[in-house]
Amino acid sequence: MRFKKLIYLAIISFIIFPVATFASVGNNAKIRFLHHSTGGNLYSQGNVASWFTNYNANHGTNYTISEINYPTNGYPWNNYPYDWWNLWVTENPDGTPRTPACQNGNANMECLNNLTSQYDVIIFKHCFPGAHIQPDTGNPDVTSDVKTLENYKAQYRAIRKELDKYPNNLFIVWTLVPLHRLATDTEEASRAKQFVDWVKNNWLTEDGQSHPNIKIFDFWSQVAETNPNPPQGEVNTLKFNYERSHTANDSHPNTLANQTVGPIFAQSIVDDINEFQNQDSNDENNNGNTSNSNNQGGRVNIKKLEIKFNSKKKAKKLSKRKKIYSKKNKIKFKGIVEGLYQGKIEIYIDKKLKKIIELKEKERWGKKIKFKKNGTHWIRFKYINNQGKVVKKSRKYKIKIDAQKPKFKKMPSFLMKRKGDRVWWKATDNDKIKYYKYYFCGKKKITKKGSFIIPANISRGLHRLKIKAYDKAGNKTTKYVVIFVR
Repeated sequence: MRFKKLIYLAIISFIIFPVATFASVGNNAKIRFLHHSTGGNLYSQGNVASWFTNYNANHGTNYTISEINYPTNGYPWNNYPYDWWNLWVTENPDGTPRTPACQNGNANMECLNNLTSQYDVIIFKHCFPGAHIQPDTGNPDVTSDVKTLENYKAQYRAIRKELDKYPNNLFIVWTLVPLHRLATDTEEASRAKQFVDWVKNNWLTEDGQSHPNIKIFDFWSQVAETNPNPPQGEVNTLKFNYERSHTANDSHPNTLANQTVGPIFAQSIVDDINEFQNQDSNDENNNGNTSNSNNQGGRVNIKKLEIKFNSKKKAKKLSKRKKIYSKKNKIKFKGIVEGLYQGKIEIYIDKKLKKIIELKEKERWGKKIKFKKNGTHWIRFKYINNQGKVVKKSRKYKIKIDAQKPKFKKMPSFLMKRKGDRVWWKATDNDKIKYYKYYFCGKKKITKKGSFIIPANISRGLHRLKIKAYDKAGNKTTKYVVIFVR
């Protein structure tokens, strides 16, 4: 009886005090965007909410997205690495328990355990003052609100560990917002770029562990000037065209920036949800074993990938099993791809980048590629999202360009034959003869054998035999033979 009571109490305790969230990030995902002014401007001017409404209507999904100023209402108007650490992290550097500064029941300061129980996807960011990064001192301090690279990295590592405790939720963090060129200097802007690069390239890999529930939206690369010597503006600062004013130092990106990046941000959320959902499925298929998989197939849908040799003929589907032959060295490739809004396709020939296709808002694409004559080549397609990530790679397809026609071996132009006799011929090619067509007495036949039998019902006298030899690339050569049937 006592044992039953213990079980009963354990069940009640589990119901009242859940120790973990069990969110299911899928087509019904609830998304929460935590921001201040820069994020709020992008959300409203970039029409993020209406983008999701349209996406749901066109794709049969039921994503819901909401936004809120966070943190505020009891916490200073700061959302920098220190503040996310201060609000959410529940362990001190020595591993002892820590009480975070968040407040459950206050929507503008909600703790992470409450946020993850209410929302499947949590997106957080820093406003532009986060790019005011001072030089390092050599003494990193995770508890310090001083903006230095060493402090930022210590805080991000602690945040990463905290987010790992919620493997069923997806977290998306923005890279820094660049400052206006009049609000910073070269050294400070360079330090901001260093932190952005560290977040993108090292933060989620440096510990050798997999962090599949943490994704990065690279806002910096969307709005920061990357040209070292731009005609206007300065490198590692807000792009000149995205400045609200060219004479005042307001670092808020302007309406053009928000309208441009808004749809990119929205699409990236869907891409990250799809990738995380696929990772979830892969983990289940692997009996719960988590692996750092590079499979990102759910991010884009390659509906069609075709090749067209001639404008008068229909396109053919690319085959991963068969070598593709062409007698022309200019070949058009075309396809349809979904889920790659404002992304691009890179086409590689023999491991070298040959062409880049900017998709913008189009799903259909086509590009004519010129190959070297008479050679074998490998072609591959890489699909890259609007954050510069390779989200899918095609298989390698083998292309053989062959402009050389077959040749008939020595064959007389005049033959004397009887009814029922067999006529032989043979053609050679630099690769292989695919088939023959021959025309005799008004009839056409296709054969892979180099022969035919003279019909028994043919009249005696002179008849013309026309033979065409075709190779796999479609090259052909023709031979005429006059046959006197006795």
